[in-house]
Amino acid sequence: MILVLGGTTEGRKAVEVLEEAAQPYFYSTKGEVQQVASPHGTRITGALDAALCLLSARSTTFVCW
Repeated sequence: MILVLGGTTEGRKAVEVLEEAAQPYFYSTKGEVQQVASPHGTRITGALDAALCLLSARSTTFVCW
């Protein structure tokens, strides 16, 4: 699974590539402002502190892009 850190131009470009390839991914943003509607993406909202990142990484294999 791929984790895209949103809120940046690079993140939006990564989402475009993933959508074209029909690959599943997580799209993480700190706030509710940026919306990404996608059949392939799962949105994660809220601050990702160190403990949450470790817990997520242990339960899912992430490739950060």
